Amino acid sequence: GRGLRLWRAGRLPTVTDFLAGGGAAAARGPMSGLLVGWLADRPDRAARFGALFERLAAGRTAPPGWFCEAVLGYGGAADLEEAWDAWMLQQERTVYEPGRASPAAWEALAAERLLYPGAFGIPHAVGTAPLRLRDLMHWRDAPWLEAAVESKVRRLRLMALGRGEAYGAVVEHYAAYLNALRGDADREVLVELLEEAEALHEATAAGRRSGGIPENGRTQ
Repeated sequence: GRGLRLWRAGRLPTVTDFLAGGGAAAARGPMSGLLVGWLADRPDRAARFGALFERLAAGRTAPPGWFCEAVLGYGGAADLEEAWDAWMLQQERTVYEPGRASPAAWEALAAERLLYPGAFGIPHAVGTAPLRLRDLMHWRDAPWLEAAVESKVRRLRLMALGRGEAYGAVVEHYAAYLNALRGDADREVLVELLEEAEALHEATAAGRRSGGIPENGRTQ
């Protein structure tokens, strides 16, 4: 569906941003539908929905902190976002072979190289155009960078689960670059890390398309 396509492209807000009223207007409808679907998938959905409807029936609001804890069942944003990404990955992987990355998985990883304002904690004030991973070098002092990097690395590693060593190796190269943004590495080191990640990504994805690189990343 549309929500899954937006999520795959990194254009949905995080759950915490959404609950606080964030996210592009075009994304809020699909995000609402996915959030209801997530709740409906839970074994304790009756109690969760009951708590919400009770509060609304009493004429009380449902602020983000209360909704996160009472309805979604998570006290911290990190646990919440990790569970959300894991559920979204399950929706994407309706049929897949464990240990293999499908062409769609490689396309999804390529899409992750763009970060959209309104997602991953990146404020809309940054602009309307998506940020490339390279652009993050210019935002190292931004107050939102650390949280954005943490969320992006967590999401990439969740995407790599069950998709083979080659896919995981590419993800870890991107993670090395993203984590270095939070440290004191100079620009030359950052450029080198990103270029290594991009080169490995392109070579591995191309090898998978041609059948020349096995899923364990080793040549024959």
